[in-house]
Amino acid sequence: MKIILSRKGFDSDMGGHPSPIINKKIISMPIPEENGNYSYNELQIDSNLIKQLYNNFDLKRKCHLDPDINKAILKNRPKNWKALFGQTGNAQSHLQNENQDIKKNDIFLFFGWFRKTERTKNKIIFTGPDMHVIFGYFQIDKILKVKDIQWNKENEWMKYHDHINEKYINNERNTIYVAKERLSFNKKLLGAGIFDYNKNLVLTKNGYLRSRWELPKIFKSVNITYHSKNSWKISKKTGEEYFQSAGRGQEFVIEKNKRIKEWAINLINDCIPL
Repeated sequence: MKIILSRKGFDSDMGGHPSPIINKKIISMPIPEENGNYSYNELQIDSNLIKQLYNNFDLKRKCHLDPDINKAILKNRPKNWKALFGQTGNAQSHLQNENQDIKKNDIFLFFGWFRKTERTKNKIIFTGPDMHVIFGYFQIDKILKVKDIQWNKENEWMKYHDHINEKYINNERNTIYVAKERLSFNKKLLGAGIFDYNKNLVLTKNGYLRSRWELPKIFKSVNITYHSKNSWKISKKTGEEYFQSAGRGQEFVIEKNKRIKEWAINLINDCIPL
């Protein structure tokens, strides 16, 4: 089982603001997408809160709802719905590279840029530092090349997804990942889902820029794509060690390792709301 740290949601270029943590609920804001299948006002997110947090936010704007791991984010889901994640372009080439060998039962841990919020007398506002936080998980069941999907009764329900539209449909690398119904290591939990906020989900080292992480020591002995041994730094100011996460790349594939697998399994088991 391999673990992939996957950067998703609002960032400096797409969205331009952090996503919010509201009353321990982690709300990953999908990035804007002109050709998206859904607008922000179709998502089951409190529009008043969004307007308060983001000035002049256009709720009619289209977005890229991906990964789609929260069943409640859209109304009227089909009975056979499963969580989906789409990838294409260089990011998909990276995942399908023979050296990565991403396959069934591997796990994506999705992270993004977040800030906590607080409610004042009149509105809700951002507060506290910018952080990279793990907000969701996804265990792979199937990996489907979109151009090869047979649109029969079994697969018809997937046509709602943003990677099944004109922008991506004919791209050779366009790929849909389908989540398992239940986790292979814990049948009580869904194969994909979102976390409630927990300090153990925070990647950013306390008091540091959001891209500077505090990872468990077990990470020092494994390779992480887009990174090297030089990613481990010592702060000149504090003398403390941190991990400098890459500013580029979406999919950080971690070398297969028993202890990393155990770390990810424990994180999911401990942090997912039952």
